[in-house]
Amino acid sequence: MKRTLVVAGVGLLLLAGCGAPSTGSDGEDVRSTDHLVADPPTSGTYVADSGFRPDPDGFSFPNYGDEAGVAELGAAQLVELFGQQACESPSGAVCRLGSPATTWLQVMNNAAAGGHCEGMAALSQVFAAGVESPRTYGAEAPYALPFDGNEPLQRDIARWFSTQATEPTQGSETRGVSPVDVLDTLIATLGEQRTPENTYTLGIFQPEFAGGHAITPYAVEDRGDGIFWIMVYDNNFPGAARAVAVDRENETWSYLASTNPDAPESVYRGDADSGTLTLTPLAPRLAPQECPFCAGETVGQTVADGTNQFSLTGPGAERADTDFYLTDAAEQRLGRVSGVLVRDIPDGEIVPLAQGPGLAPAPFLETPATLDTTVSISTELAASTLDFAMIGAGYDVLISGVDAPADSPATVKLAADGSRIVYSQLPTAGPTVSAAVENDGGYLFDFAVDVIEFGAQGAELTIASPDDRADVALGATTSGRYRIEVTTVDPNDTERRFTFPDVTLEAGQQLVLDFEQWQGESAPQGRIADGEGEPITTLNAVESGL
Repeated sequence: MKRTLVVAGVGLLLLAGCGAPSTGSDGEDVRSTDHLVADPPTSGTYVADSGFRPDPDGFSFPNYGDEAGVAELGAAQLVELFGQQACESPSGAVCRLGSPATTWLQVMNNAAAGGHCEGMAALSQVFAAGVESPRTYGAEAPYALPFDGNEPLQRDIARWFSTQATEPTQGSETRGVSPVDVLDTLIATLGEQRTPENTYTLGIFQPEFAGGHAITPYAVEDRGDGIFWIMVYDNNFPGAARAVAVDRENETWSYLASTNPDAPESVYRGDADSGTLTLTPLAPRLAPQECPFCAGETVGQTVADGTNQFSLTGPGAERADTDFYLTDAAEQRLGRVSGVLVRDIPDGEIVPLAQGPGLAPAPFLETPATLDTTVSISTELAASTLDFAMIGAGYDVLISGVDAPADSPATVKLAADGSRIVYSQLPTAGPTVSAAVENDGGYLFDFAVDVIEFGAQGAELTIASPDDRADVALGATTSGRYRIEVTTVDPNDTERRFTFPDVTLEAGQQLVLDFEQWQGESAPQGRIADGEGEPITTLNAVESGL
């Protein structure tokens, strides 16, 4: 398919991120709650013991977010996850990422901004199972590894963090099981010789799968009267022994968690019905991951039976009162509506994204790749900018800088293949909508439409690439002003950048960008046409350099 737009039975998948809300779930004194212990006085006598200990087998540095100077996911890590198919030119010496790959990378790095707990929990188990050695990163034991300036370690933590959003890892996480099932699995496996198949990370979530956190189980202690402690390395507490309490008789679990020892602790708890205590085995993380953005066949997946993945990131997305959901033609919904996860769309998946303490990030949503959808976005956080993305096999849509307060929600209508985007909102200034197309000559056009002004009454902005051509049409229901930046990439990977600096469209007019016939001989052209398609004027882009 030449078009690549930058802008994925109902199930529930869990994407762990890293922490806990800053207050108790119901205002209680969390330190007085039965079986909950912040620093458990463990006896050291266990009914199952892997031999792992927070010191030396965990990390000495705490879980972290988007601190300045820390390396994140890059092209090399995408190749490690998905192979050379992640690259736009798989046979080249340098991996150049296409538009969908770049968008997916940006989404995952944004998702990790609240915390890297999943990556830290997973990598600690990779070391424990003997799959990799901490010597690769500079020390004999994980606890001795330096963090500052250790780019290889930082990038690999980001890589392991990302596996929670890919198959087969994502689908291997136990969901909807009782805490006793989790306990019994750990009792049966923690004493065995370590293999990727019997090595797990432990996921904990609040109700509606908010505040998710990933930790490392290493032993089980029988406390008597049906109470068991799952001893864990919590990467928010380097070197400390922590415990998840499981009540076998009542089939409940509980844990005290916080972002660090100085922050208020809050209660995590669940039961046989909540499904909020999960296990993810190591073996699927080590397998080649299915590529959510690659065109053509992926490992274990083809485009025909693929999915579209939708995400919403940014500070406003990290709140339970931020709505983010899809609606199909039958008015069935998928996503978070008024703080509740709704799963009505057939074959849709919800991937609750847990980022960090006090956060309830918008979940990732996945639908069949053939389903047209309408996306609804609104937040109670004032002056909050959000980034929305849809990613499919070889195409993507990225809308950045969305400001969608509750009294002016944003709506995005999307064709399943990304060939048509309709963005609706009331504000006088809008976001940036990015997209990419490729013509028959092998020229790729990455373009970004910056909405300078929507007009006093707002607008419905439509971007379409019809008839499987590389031409792109931009139009709106009211007058507006736009800035369009175009980056071209020729078949030899040479890049050039052009700008249409200030384009005014009246209601019903459209700007057509003539990319289909362009072969690099001059600046790309656009033409403003009326509602019948009759040309009004021609515009030439200005080459602006890289």
